[in-house]
Amino acid sequence: MLVHYFSSLAIGFDDLIILMCVLTVCFVEIQAKRKEEWLIEKLRKYEVPRTPEPVHDPEILTEEEKFYLKRTGEKKKNYVPVGRRGVFGGVVLNMHLHWKKHETVKVVCKPCQPGQVYEYAEELTRLSKGTVIDIKPDNTIIFYRGKNYVQPKVMSPPDTLSKQKASQISSVLL
Repeated sequence: MLVHYFSSLAIGFDDLIILMCVLTVCFVEIQAKRKEEWLIEKLRKYEVPRTPEPVHDPEILTEEEKFYLKRTGEKKKNYVPVGRRGVFGGVVLNMHLHWKKHETVKVVCKPCQPGQVYEYAEELTRLSKGTVIDIKPDNTIIFYRGKNYVQPKVMSPPDTLSKQKASQISSVLL
């Protein structure tokens, strides 16, 4: 019955098999594209919109001041860790809490790739409004709070990830 139906059409059985294979490949490509779009949408959920920052005017320090601050920062045993999650709101919060009592804070970036320390330093400078004094070869950054430091009302910037979202992203990327 089925063979009779297809024989009445102008398409042969071999052509029908080829057509079915082409349709199957197209269907698989459409599914792959949908899955890719779904994954991108899932990752967009974790993106934080960047708000325009007010202009920050860093203080100009003399070489003597930099040397003094570098030496005092190296002597301190307290530090703020930046782990595999990278820079998130808790790191900036801990920096501001440390700056309550001290002028400098040491930020240690442990699982760090070469050159990533400079990216962390730039991002932390932007978020905390501190000044980078020194970047050590052992992935340690020393920050200075500034002469006219006033603790902000909201110490964790709103455009950073929470610890939970940062850990979810780091687990997705691994």
